[in-house]
Amino acid sequence: LLSMAGCLPHLVSLSLRQWSQLSSETLAESLPAFTRLRRLNLSLVPALDDHALEALASHCTQLQSLNANGTRVTDTGVGALARLPWLSELCLHNCENVAGDFLLRFCALPTTPKTGQLSIDALHSFPVEEANSRPSNSLQYLSLSHCSRVTDRLLQFLAPCSPLLRRLRLDNCTAVSDPGITALAKHCRLRELSVVGCPQVSSESLNMLEQHCTTLEALSLGRHKIREVHRQAFLAARPDVALCLCGKTWVHVPAQQEGYQVLPLQASNQVESNTQRGAPAAESEPEEASA
Repeated sequence: LLSMAGCLPHLVSLSLRQWSQLSSETLAESLPAFTRLRRLNLSLVPALDDHALEALASHCTQLQSLNANGTRVTDTGVGALARLPWLSELCLHNCENVAGDFLLRFCALPTTPKTGQLSIDALHSFPVEEANSRPSNSLQYLSLSHCSRVTDRLLQFLAPCSPLLRRLRLDNCTAVSDPGITALAKHCRLRELSVVGCPQVSSESLNMLEQHCTTLEALSLGRHKIREVHRQAFLAARPDVALCLCGKTWVHVPAQQEGYQVLPLQASNQVESNTQRGAPAAESEPEEASA
């Protein structure tokens, strides 16, 4: 990797996916040499740690997309990425050591006076209205699947600071419920939202998304508290949205005569070919590129 950095100083896209023989020291030493990088895939790279992310944030200032799925990074390292002015895609699916505290840096909240650290537990000391006056981040796609500490209050701070956010995955973020989804619906122009495995999400979330999130194109649900009658009402009110539920994707398609009819498709991963647009049924990742 070090020799590659010397030969390709203008490289803009790099994939090191599943490179198990790479050491954390080599990774941290090499990344500063790739100053032109815009897209980087480090998913399933055991060597990726907070030290490497700090080096990345300090030297790869043009980075726009980072895939760190399935790595051992923590909130401390990911929080350093908030310094990257052009970062628009951030994938953290199955990062077991990432709880969600790093998002406070993307909300530009100050550290707590006593500890000098950022913590979701300290959010009670900040009025939600303060988020409206915070600088905006550049995030367009964010995957927070399995981030256990992502809460409604955190989303209430994140949403006003993320006007460009279009795709969001909150799968198995079990603390997320209706107030968090309401904040996203009112402040973000989301196109895709996945809340599979969020058992506290109820019909109220569907109602808020129907009323306020007019840009929504795909919604994935599973293990929730939404009643069938409200799901049907949502489909009728929003025929422009593909709804993925329990492995099936439901969409409104024009009937041959008049009005609309609801048709179940075979599987959520086949929506693209059947409807020319799909619900986010599987973990979406930025397109992989190789050096």
